[in-house]
Amino acid sequence: MSVLTIQNIVAAGITPSYQAATASDTIPGANGNERLFLHAKNTNASTATVTINPVSPTSAKIPGVGQVNVPTIQVTIPATTGDKMIGPIPPAYIDATGTVTISNGGTITNLTLAAIALPAASL
Repeated sequence: MSVLTIQNIVAAGITPSYQAATASDTIPGANGNERLFLHAKNTNASTATVTINPVSPTSAKIPGVGQVNVPTIQVTIPATTGDKMIGPIPPAYIDATGTVTISNGGTITNLTLAAIALPAASL
């Protein structure tokens, strides 16, 4: 399991740091940050799948609407030059400890991930 550190975007720009994906990775410290993204890059000859499950599939209660089903976020990262920015990751996918759990199915060799956020102070 890889633990991804959240990297904050700044006005001058950042050069994100990527970690090799494993079957299950985490992003601790999300704590309701609605400006959190996952950047996935795949250089393998096969596609890869990144999955983020909601904490509870019926955990979202929307004012004026009521309880709703929360879908799984599942993104296929294309082979060879695949590059996907996933998010923002809503609070329904962040557990009580402030952690997002990512499952990587299929080919994970040559799949790298970076957790990137726009801090609230940047607005």
